[in-house]
Order: sequence, then C-alpha cells, then structure tokens
Amino acid sequence: MAKTPTKAKLLPDANDIAGQMMIAERVLIVSAPAGPRRRANISFGSEPIELRLADLGDDPEATLEQLRADPFLKIDGRFEERPAEPADLPAGEPAPAT
Repeated sequence: MAKTPTKAKLLPDANDIAGQMMIAERVLIVSAPAGPRRRANISFGSEPIELRLADLGDDPEATLEQLRADPFLKIDGRFEERPAEPADLPAGEPAPAT
C-alpha cells in the first residue's frame, strides 16, 4: 500500500516563498460599442482590446486621460499578477533568488 504524503511535505519551503515576488500589473480593456473610434493613436472597435502600461506610449497618464475623455469608449480594468523582474525592484533592493 502506498504511503500518503504528510502535511509537512505538501507545504512549500519558506525559502522558496521568500524568493518569489509578484507584481500586480494594471490591464485596461477598451472597446467602442457604438462603432469604430480612434483615440490617442489607438483604434478601437466593438471587440475589446487589452492595453498595458507599455501600450500607452511615452506619457501613459495623458493617454489614459484622452481615453477617459471619450464618452463613446467603454473602459474596464483588472490587475494581472506576474513574476517580478530585476527592473521592477526599487533601487538598492536585491533581486529575488531563483
């Protein structure tokens, strides 16, 4: 008869948890339900598209304000988690162990 694993073996090692950092990244879901629109050099249609910070150009806040100013655009949002990269860490913080 096979041995069942104990609870202690099912839990991850504390060192493994400490080395894993996640970043919550904002994702905008934008569509134009009333018909095609173009704002901030981005085309929108009835099919929603996902935009991340990198997709919003050199000045993401200004681009977001342009999108919000258009009453014919539908803007939803969510957050996605992704593993942290060294560039995401504040200056002076060590990179997580891999």
